[in-house]
Order: sequence, then structure tokens, then C-alpha cells
Amino acid sequence: MATGWLCDIPGFGWPSAFFIVGTLNVLLAVAIQFVCYEYLATYPWITDEELKFITNGLDNKEPEKQYPTPWKKIFTSAPTYACIYGLFGNYWSITYYSTVHPTFMGTILHYPLTELFFLRME
Repeated sequence: MATGWLCDIPGFGWPSAFFIVGTLNVLLAVAIQFVCYEYLATYPWITDEELKFITNGLDNKEPEKQYPTPWKKIFTSAPTYACIYGLFGNYWSITYYSTVHPTFMGTILHYPLTELFFLRME
């Protein structure tokens, strides 16, 4: 939302929007590597009591019968196509509004892009 403001930073310009957001994403990825673990038993901040409580509460039984996925029924049902069309329309309108609205505000209403970050409706 603050892309216009980031582009207005003296000495950085429009590349700052990419570099600052990219740097924040890399820092978040590094933080997630230290906080998230694949297995609960390897998590360093869990006590033995908590681990036993969680693992004893899990249902470790295998399901008796594995049913096949009814792909034909899924792809021939009206609700599936209604969801697909609805999501397509939703994403289309969000993308259209996100790209056209700042252009309209800047060219027709003559608002500078640096003041538009609070007007975005995403």
C-alpha cells in the first residue's frame, strides 16, 4: 500500500519499492526457517509433557478403506463451475481495479501517486 510513498524517497526512486519489499520478504523467509520445524518432536521449545499430550491425542489409525477421488463428478458439477466463474470474476475485478484506479486518480483527478497509497481498496 505504501508503494507510492516508497517511490518518492529521495535518492532511491521507484526501485526502492522492489528492493525494500524484496528485502522484507527475504528477512521473513529467514525468520520462518528458524521458527518452523517439519516435525513436532524436533521443535526445541516444546516440553516432553506437551509433546506426549499432543501425540496421545492424535488418532494414529489408518483409514479402513481408501476411497478414490470422484474426479468425473467434480468436473461435471454445476457448483464447481460456479466457483470457477465466480473466482475468475473476482480476481479479474480486483486486478482491473488495482491497475486502473491509480491511473484514473493520477491522470484525471491529478493526485500524485505518492498520496494515493491510502486510497487503494485491496
